[in-house]
Amino acid sequence: MISHGSLPFHVSRSGALKPLNHEVQKRLQESLSERDQIIYLVLQDSGLPIVDFLEAKVTDLDLERGILRLKSKEVSLTSATTAELKRLLNQFPGRVHLFEGRCGKPVTPKWIRCVLEPSARKLGAGEIII
Repeated sequence: MISHGSLPFHVSRSGALKPLNHEVQKRLQESLSERDQIIYLVLQDSGLPIVDFLEAKVTDLDLERGILRLKSKEVSLTSATTAELKRLLNQFPGRVHLFEGRCGKPVTPKWIRCVLEPSARKLGAGEIII
């Protein structure tokens, strides 16, 4: 997986990377389940690859300061993402892993291929690189 800063990109027909515009990003987020929106928001905000977050727990979040503490670094989150995370996490009390799948275990890097990319294709955004 390739990380290109805080914006998700799509691969155009020519193979060039093009940033998704704000409306497509919003539609993509809204097309995801609320559990998957948590993953998408943090990936989008941080610009880091999903593998950096696989062991992150909800307790690693400081929602008052908008910070996620990882093993080797702290990631700053925007106030909008922090507010949305508060709302979404309230819907899933008892959640342990920040990037938690439907079975309660942490997601794997396959999440982008199995969840994000099919949603992007349905919206006509094509292949997504985040």
